Amino acid sequence: MKTSFTKEDLNTREAIWVVIYDDERKVLIQDHVKLDFFTIPIWKIKEWEEIEEVIKQEVFDETNLKILSYRKIWEKIWEYDYDWVMIRIKTHIFEVLEYEWKLINKEEKKHRSMRFMDTGEIRWLSKISDATKYFLSTLDI
Repeated sequence: MKTSFTKEDLNTREAIWVVIYDDERKVLIQDHVKLDFFTIPIWKIKEWEEIEEVIKQEVFDETNLKILSYRKIWEKIWEYDYDWVMIRIKTHIFEVLEYEWKLINKEEKKHRSMRFMDTGEIRWLSKISDATKYFLSTLDI
């Protein structure tokens, strides 16, 4: 069975998950092409990158949103079995507190769509990422 995991996937040691709300407290969800699931925004961090820069740059590059303020809400170690190789990833989870500009899907080849959804609607999606499942598990719904 051929998988879509890259060498970079197998060498990732840190990642960022970001929760972004709109004015109605709906959550930004992306339909991820490569991994074929719905997810809050997620990124790998390369060894030389600074977390703060990755958050701001990646959010802008994918969504056109300019982050003005954010806060770290969790940090969690995840273990994944990628092609029979166990990978431990330290995950930094942030909530965006303030942003400006209009949401635009700037990477249509990477994300089929992106939109703000209420958490009840997200729970009904057929395939959601571990990041999104974890985020939903922290809510009192």
